[in-house]
Amino acid sequence: MTQAEIDKLYTKPIVLSSKQYTFNVELPVDSIDGYRWFLISPDYDYIDDDSYSHESVDIQNSKWGGMDNFKLKLTKKFRKVPHKIVLHFECLRPFESNPKILTKDVTVLSLPD
Repeated sequence: MTQAEIDKLYTKPIVLSSKQYTFNVELPVDSIDGYRWFLISPDYDYIDDDSYSHESVDIQNSKWGGMDNFKLKLTKKFRKVPHKIVLHFECLRPFESNPKILTKDVTVLSLPD
């Protein structure tokens, strides 16, 4: 998995409608080699984490070892105004002292009525 491959994902923003508060971010991960995605905590309280799951995939038919799935939800106080959120994710091997880090920024646009 390379940074160039990751850069091709989520090139357009996730757009949330006025009634849509929950959204998913799914990122491929080479979990066989111990890599995991981490959401870098934003400096604001626009979102709450709802859940996280890791799904292994058919390695024979996929170039990734799995998918890390983040389910996130807008906080109530930010559901009434339009806003743009940029979520920062980092992929690394947590057990390494000097890990190679892949990064991905995912843009979310909230468009209330």
